[in-house]
Amino acid sequence: MDTERQRVFALLDNHSQQAASSEYDVSVCVLAVSRARDAVRKIADDVPAEQFRDAARKCIASLVDGYRDEDGQFTSGRSILVPILDDLYREP
Repeated sequence: MDTERQRVFALLDNHSQQAASSEYDVSVCVLAVSRARDAVRKIADDVPAEQFRDAARKCIASLVDGYRDEDGQFTSGRSILVPILDDLYREP
């Protein structure tokens, strides 16, 4: 696994730990991070390291766009995905 993939999965691991101790519905939070991880795992192995983070951003952004719940972002997991996406833009 190349370094960029390792960084992205380490970031997801960090968010997974945060989700497990969330003050909101932990199951919703953990599920959202799991879906993010599954989406990122589906990125083809032949994607070059320098393009991997961008591919991961697109995957997470697609999840964010697809998360809808009439009860709000905290019941859908969207509030968990947006910080992951933010971190993917912030981290080098």
